[in-house]
Amino acid sequence: MDAFETLKIISKQWANTKDIQMLAHVGKDKARKIKKEIQSDLKSNRKWLLPNEWYVPMNELIKYLHIDLSYLKKVANKKEEHTQKFFTDNYIKK
Repeated sequence: MDAFETLKIISKQWANTKDIQMLAHVGKDKARKIKKEIQSDLKSNRKWLLPNEWYVPMNELIKYLHIDLSYLKKVANKKEEHTQKFFTDNYIKK
């Protein structure tokens, strides 16, 4: 999964088990364990009321996984610039 795909998933407000699997590169059981750890922390330490057990806030998952958003954005922008330059150089007649 590249930086652009990661940013697309991270742009959601809530993360489900599948999102956790993709971002953490883990299986379903480990993803569920991560989700339960985040939910437990939010409920007990911060007194959050979560709407249901299927999701966790994406910003909490980003913190848990220590995802560097600025780095991902930089890498995604470089890839986009490279793709545009390649397309311009090879397919647009001057």
